[in-house]
Amino acid sequence: RCESHAGEEGVDEGEGLPLFARELHVVVAQENADCVFASVHMGGVSGESSQRIQVINNQMSVLNDWFMSNFAGYSKPVFLCGDFNAYASEIHEIVDSHWTILSTTSSATHSNGECLDYILCFKYAYPAQTESSSVITTSDAAKHGVNAVSDHYPLMATVKFSE
Repeated sequence: RCESHAGEEGVDEGEGLPLFARELHVVVAQENADCVFASVHMGGVSGESSQRIQVINNQMSVLNDWFMSNFAGYSKPVFLCGDFNAYASEIHEIVDSHWTILSTTSSATHSNGECLDYILCFKYAYPAQTESSSVITTSDAAKHGVNAVSDHYPLMATVKFSE
């Protein structure tokens, strides 16, 4: 099963997710034999921190409802990763009710020196635990002949599926 949902500020894309943001944002979920893997780009809103956090909280509320409807009680882990546009000091407040953070929050994932990207595991499905987590920086990528393709750095986590 593979699903994709998109929305814009004030726009409900039918069965899609209204994400209340200034840019087009998408969540894509792909299920395989071992897990469900979803990727998201949350709304980036300039302005006051409280306004930005409110927009991201609204987006997470919609996502949480969708994940509860589709994956609560699943017998395999459900992962959500991507650009949350939330700082490490803010992410727990935004995701802790439904998600466990598996990736590091102490390393920069963006070229501005901030941590904005995360790997999460849905608390209402089969659990997973982090064995290791790291950020692949521009210098790490250059060692492998890869040039920067984004202002965000890739995240990597090794997880153990557990009961």
